Amino acid sequence: MPSPLSETESTITVLLRPAQGRGAPVSTYQVVVEEETVKKVKRELGLQECFPLPMSHGEAQARGTPHYYTAELPPSSLPEASPFTVGDNHTYNGYWNSPLDPRKSYLVYFQAMSNFKGVSDETAARDTADLTAFDHQAVSISV
Repeated sequence: MPSPLSETESTITVLLRPAQGRGAPVSTYQVVVEEETVKKVKRELGLQECFPLPMSHGEAQARGTPHYYTAELPPSSLPEASPFTVGDNHTYNGYWNSPLDPRKSYLVYFQAMSNFKGVSDETAARDTADLTAFDHQAVSISV
């Protein structure tokens, strides 16, 4: 599994790579954090397993959902591969990038959203070292 660029007690820095639209332009990128549970069975990520329903950190806590959007980024913010710090306590397009709990393990997802001619589509990737949307790989992180 790929290694993070750097880690602190409450953050992890990963390399985000721009997606190739492959026929449709990328409208937005989303960084999703999912708390890894002990009971969770490892599975391959398929196209239908993206996170289409935006959920903030607070909403996820209130609903008891293990995943939340930690950032939404415009395509212009990612013209080339760039580091992104998960847990930096900043807000990105209305989503709070909350500090990570050092006692928990997380999966970090990076997905591209395309809204072309009124049709929406999302493709997700979970490889924080080689994140090109439409590739489906995983990385498990502990901080």
